[in-house]
Amino acid sequence: MKILSRSASLVCASLLFISSASAAITVVNEDPSICEIQVVVGANAPEGRVQNLGQLEADERRSFDASKLCVRRTLGDSCEPAYSDWKCCEAEEGADALCLVP
Repeated sequence: MKILSRSASLVCASLLFISSASAAITVVNEDPSICEIQVVVGANAPEGRVQNLGQLEADERRSFDASKLCVRRTLGDSCEPAYSDWKCCEAEEGADALCLVP
């Protein structure tokens, strides 16, 4: 029984270490006139699968468990599908970062 208890303790300690070593990036929109926001999450961003966040309200936040992501938005008042350049944000292992929509 003591061996099982020690194994369970080691597993819990390992999970705590893994969760504390991860990073999170929070995308923040401060401009109410932005029509659509897109992100790509991962080490190779902006290469990768594009995720549409749609209209992220001003001061709304969306968090991603990642150490790197890139974000872009539609330009102009008419909401035409012309996007800004990608802006990439990174977080150190075990840290959180904010990424303002460009």
